[in-house]
Amino acid sequence: MKKFLLMALLVVMVVSMAMPAFAAEKITVTFWHAMSSGHGGFLQKLIDDFNASQDEIEVVGIYQGSYGDLSKKLLGAVASGEPPVVAQMYEDWTTKFVENDKIEAVQWYIGSVFTQEEIDDIIWSFQLSNSWDDTMYTMPFNKSTNLLYVNLDLVDKVPTTWDELVEQSKVATKDVDGDGVIDIYGFGIRPTVDTFNIFLRQAGGDFLDENGKAIFNSQAGVDALQFLHDMVYKHKVAMIYQGYLNEPLGEGKLAMYQDSSAGMPYAAQAVGGKFAWTAAPLVAGVQAAAPFMGTNLAVFTDHSDEVKSAAMEFLKFMVNTENTAWWAIQSGYLPIRYSALETPEWEEFVAADSKNAAGPAQFDYGTFDPKPDGWSTIRDIIGDYVQQALLNEMSIQDALDAAAAEANKILGF
Repeated sequence: MKKFLLMALLVVMVVSMAMPAFAAEKITVTFWHAMSSGHGGFLQKLIDDFNASQDEIEVVGIYQGSYGDLSKKLLGAVASGEPPVVAQMYEDWTTKFVENDKIEAVQWYIGSVFTQEEIDDIIWSFQLSNSWDDTMYTMPFNKSTNLLYVNLDLVDKVPTTWDELVEQSKVATKDVDGDGVIDIYGFGIRPTVDTFNIFLRQAGGDFLDENGKAIFNSQAGVDALQFLHDMVYKHKVAMIYQGYLNEPLGEGKLAMYQDSSAGMPYAAQAVGGKFAWTAAPLVAGVQAAAPFMGTNLAVFTDHSDEVKSAAMEFLKFMVNTENTAWWAIQSGYLPIRYSALETPEWEEFVAADSKNAAGPAQFDYGTFDPKPDGWSTIRDIIGDYVQQALLNEMSIQDALDAAAAEANKILGF
């Protein structure tokens, strides 16, 4: 009998010692994103690396379609009380969620997950764009900026100012066969809000004032749009093009255009070694200014403290120095930390191709879109009127006034 009891006790001890290994469950962090194709593969590698780096948290990446699809699904999920733990999102989406206490602030985790030094290492303009009322809520992730793409065989020098852009566009513009029709244009203009944004900021203007009222129909706005208009109709050195401008660049029909830094691989593919080209910082007007774009990572409040803390650990991993450098090199986006620019990997990346230094060269004068809820709709409105002005369907002032009036209705003015 004693022997039986001893054996039973040993069995219980062995089972009890083994139970923690089986009983411990990982914390699951769901991550909704809009990264498809090649970018999705790079993102999944980061997720896999995080999951392999520890044994307490399991991040599950869930592709939700386009950014528009993701936005709609997030609104529905939050309304039903079942949001993901982490999601990609633009600033104007975030505003609605912050105002309704649905976003967990990154800043609240300084000391427990992040150090102040890690936050200070984030590019300053990215810190600002991820902050509401001086509180950093979200973490910048896939960031890009606009660059000037140049066919070096068609210009004398890479321009750095508005005047030089006009001058070099004149150098490049040619009627090759003498039939009276221009065959090569110096500059390509997409009639969009993003094009207007660049020149508005460089003219010293802004979209909204400190109270959130639309002011882009100011003199700076007029100057910006007039400059673009003059390039087309007065100087006759620019063409308006609705599609992506890497195609006419590659065909040798265009000397220069502006596009996202994330579009550099597409420019390289279009050029295909046919001529020398580069990607350079944007030209400056009365000031240097370069819009930065892209989404951030947010953690939703409707989860346990344990899950939210785990999610913040994931954010920390995603944007640590090594990973943000790797992500930028692989994806074409930009590093979001100053320290990433000093890694051997990034230095080798720039040494291999100087074009890769153009985006970070603009960090000191980076700008970002306004954050009010509804900005996506306002962007579309501005873009429509900018196109009408550049196609001579409305005067510049009338187009900007009409756009500002519609914007202010949405903004509550």
